[in-house]
Amino acid sequence: MDSIISKFREVAEYEIVPDYVLVFGVAIILYLVFKFLVPLALSMFEKFAKKTENTFDELLADILMKVRWPVCLLIVLWIARTHLMIPLEYDKWLKIFMIVFATFWGIKVFTLLVNFFVKKFGEKAGPGGSALLPIFAKFINFIIWAIGILFVVSNLGYEITPLITGLGISGIAIALAVQNILSDLLSSVSIYLDKPFKIGDHIRIGKLSGAVKSVGIKTTRIAALDGEELVIPNKEIVESTIQNYKRMKKRRVSFSIGVTYETKKAKLEKVPAMIKRIVKSAKGTEFGRVHFAALGDFSLNFEVVYYVLSNDYEEYMDIQQKINFALIEGFNKEKIEFAYPTQKVFVAK
Repeated sequence: MDSIISKFREVAEYEIVPDYVLVFGVAIILYLVFKFLVPLALSMFEKFAKKTENTFDELLADILMKVRWPVCLLIVLWIARTHLMIPLEYDKWLKIFMIVFATFWGIKVFTLLVNFFVKKFGEKAGPGGSALLPIFAKFINFIIWAIGILFVVSNLGYEITPLITGLGISGIAIALAVQNILSDLLSSVSIYLDKPFKIGDHIRIGKLSGAVKSVGIKTTRIAALDGEELVIPNKEIVESTIQNYKRMKKRRVSFSIGVTYETKKAKLEKVPAMIKRIVKSAKGTEFGRVHFAALGDFSLNFEVVYYVLSNDYEEYMDIQQKINFALIEGFNKEKIEFAYPTQKVFVAK
């Protein structure tokens, strides 16, 4: 800008034209540049931005369009303060206006960027963080405004160290007063960032289980299998072991079958092969093992392990039901009796 002023002085033969006329001429040139050339360049940039998948360049074009006039005004005011003899009292107020004006628009740009990135992060994170994202955005915007105000106060010549110290002490006092609320809030942040589950996942926390309905600032709501809604503090969730059934690749199933002691050895030897054949014939299963595992109090026990190749609970129950029907049919065909609790009494004569 100084070089532009110098060129004007050369053309104006130095002392013939006053400085305020030169500054006014520069202001006119800047006005024309920001009125016609800058919008032209930004419109070309916007056309290019719309062709790309990235939306950040569109935001950047929008920000540049919004701040072009504030930037133009600040440049003109800076040239005026630099090259004109402005009375000290008016110069002081002009400086204050420029600092406040520039800080305001700087904060506005930062808040636009914060809201953009928070929104983008929320789109990737899914619905689980819908309750937390507005809080994050407001919290970050509050910090930006606080920094901006401290910047203005500092540039106006005031000492901000006592103010920062006072804010720090007040913050500690407030934090102690709302310790439990902050604990749940931090727990919700932990759940949001770590993502141990999503909305709709079927989870178990201790003795409680159900489908996740929502994750709030203080609590998480779960729809239990019996129909009631469980409201669990986020702090308890973070401190507990979480079983997420939705993320199972396959479900391990283990059960036992007991037959009577009167069953002959030849028929007992047929049981493992029969169970293996029945489990393998069920669609959506992977056979694990079957063994004659124990001599029980009233039964000969076979232990069966197989895998359901799905995490859907209803599908698992359908498969188990099909296997149970097939076992009953197979055992009846071989005339092998299932055991049930019995007790023999021997009477001495």
